[in-house]
Amino acid sequence: MNKEFAQKVFDAAKETGFSPAFVTAMTCIETGWGRNGNGNYNLFAELAPKEWTGKKNLVRVTQVVSGELDLQDGEYIQFQSKLKNGINKYIVYRYFKDYDSILDCLNEHLKVFDDFPVALKYKTDAHEFPKRISNEPMTGGGTKKYDSDPQYPVFIEETYNTLKKLGLDLGI
Repeated sequence: MNKEFAQKVFDAAKETGFSPAFVTAMTCIETGWGRNGNGNYNLFAELAPKEWTGKKNLVRVTQVVSGELDLQDGEYIQFQSKLKNGINKYIVYRYFKDYDSILDCLNEHLKVFDDFPVALKYKTDAHEFPKRISNEPMTGGGTKKYDSDPQYPVFIEETYNTLKKLGLDLGI
């Protein structure tokens, strides 16, 4: 657990329009407390799709996929190993999004919640928003979930407690 990383995320999250506590907890969970990113400020290791017009970095990664990789110009496979049932393991150079700041990365990542119109009404509520994105009603019945784990809201709350123990004042 990296207090310095969490503090930087929290400070940037104050500018997103979402609960800074939620954004910080979500980011700590999804990035392994800042260990899993690629490129400058790409905290969530987001690939740069072909239509991406922003900056990008070519990064060596390992990917395990069913079938073949869809590479863009400039990306290349260094090594491929065929596993069972059509699964392939690649060591490959892929383009990842490159951001100018933590805030830019957070704002891009938070766009995923545009698909949760009911939950968005609660985006400044650190306790209610995680519950809402875990059970968003869909038109025609059923629910949509941001995370497949039904305990996601619990993990967020536990991460709030960890952040508080590290000395962050989350304001909640």
